[in-house]
Amino acid sequence: IAIMTRAAPAKLLGLTDRGHLGAGATADIAVYRRDRSIAKMLGQAAYVFKDGDLVVQDGEIIHYRWGKALRLKPPVDKAMVRRLEDYHQQR
Repeated sequence: IAIMTRAAPAKLLGLTDRGHLGAGATADIAVYRRDRSIAKMLGQAAYVFKDGDLVVQDGEIIHYRWGKALRLKPPVDKAMVRRLEDYHQQR
């Protein structure tokens, strides 16, 4: 799940300081309580850290951190666009 929702998008967008917990990475971390229902578990993080600061605890915002919006224009894979167009034309 972490690869699909964090690591892969960061890599695809060229954000080398995000999507992983390595040295030099931005410390944006969500911690979830284990639950049999994945949807319930991922529906509300128990803890959220923004730039290393705890901002959500037990599902409640405890500290506001204002950040900046990242606006990116990644390169378009023309082969993927063709595959998507072909797929949708067949439907």
